[in-house]
Amino acid sequence: MIKDNLELIRSRQSESKTFLEPEESYVTQLEVELDSARQEVRTTVEELETSNEELKSSNEQMMSMNEELQSANEELKTINDELQEKLRELNQANVDLNNFVQSARVPTVFLDANLCLFKYTPEATDFFSFTDKDIGRSMHDLNARIDQNRLFELCAITIDDQQEREEEFRSKDGKISMAVRIMPYSPDGLQSRGVVFTLQDVAELRNALQSARDATKIAEERREEVEQIYKLSPIAMGLIDRDMKYLRLNRKLAEINGVPVEHHFDRTIRQVIPAVADHTEALVRQVIETEKPILGERVTGTTRGEPENERVWESDWMPFYTGSELTAVSVTVRDVTDQVQISENLREIMGELEHRVKNMLSNVTALVNRGAREATADKAV
Repeated sequence: MIKDNLELIRSRQSESKTFLEPEESYVTQLEVELDSARQEVRTTVEELETSNEELKSSNEQMMSMNEELQSANEELKTINDELQEKLRELNQANVDLNNFVQSARVPTVFLDANLCLFKYTPEATDFFSFTDKDIGRSMHDLNARIDQNRLFELCAITIDDQQEREEEFRSKDGKISMAVRIMPYSPDGLQSRGVVFTLQDVAELRNALQSARDATKIAEERREEVEQIYKLSPIAMGLIDRDMKYLRLNRKLAEINGVPVEHHFDRTIRQVIPAVADHTEALVRQVIETEKPILGERVTGTTRGEPENERVWESDWMPFYTGSELTAVSVTVRDVTDQVQISENLREIMGELEHRVKNMLSNVTALVNRGAREATADKAV
């Protein structure tokens, strides 16, 4: 625009010279045109400056938008990485689920809300005539070895109330008994409803249950036998755990300790018999550490019931195992006071007999010697 104005001025100057207009008029006209051109130039410069500012502002906006785009791109990349990780986790979970279903070998059938076949495990074909072409077909159109009507009734109820249930079925030939467990299921994981049921042969379960009952009965019988042995045994018996607490004992041991049976349980040796706790705990600790029995350990003392009578007891300390783990120490205590007294009396009697025998032998020896001397004297005469 500035260039056009300047050319206009030059053309007008040429015209003024050509036509030889009056000088004053010409100068005045030039000044007016020059002022107009200057004004247009200023206006143009201002417009250029304004445009430059606008371009600068637009450039800053573009740079800001570029930074925002880069930030958004980084966020999208992060989201993409997270989605990829979620997909890997989902794929791994799917693989794990498939491996679990295959390894469990449990007949399992998945149905949609219309009781149409959605999915099944290979083991389910032992009870239903399934093929891959049956996916999406109604279960009413497929054959089964069990009562289908009752099964479908339970499935419909489960879809309605979303409650898990279990019922025992028998095969149509009556040879197999199975437990059918029916649970709510959502095929799409959202709002749609379906049902999944599993079948398990209960013959093995019944056998295992009967075996468990038999084992429990035997265990109860043996426990009763142990209780009877503890109750009726003339020997004091007890069981002490690794924390030095009484687990079991009979009346005889309680009498020796001078404390009622019920006051022993969940109490330590030191709390029950503090006077001999050091010696008793040392025996228990030795058995636990060495896992070897201690036999014939004797101790002399009195009981709380008869503090004036000194008694002698002989005890055996045996390791007690639960499975392969040493969990306690079994102790048996025998009162050998009478045997010790009899032994002492026998020793005294034997000592006296020995003394008398020695005296008698001395007398016999003296008589023999005397007889021998007299016989020698008679022979000499």
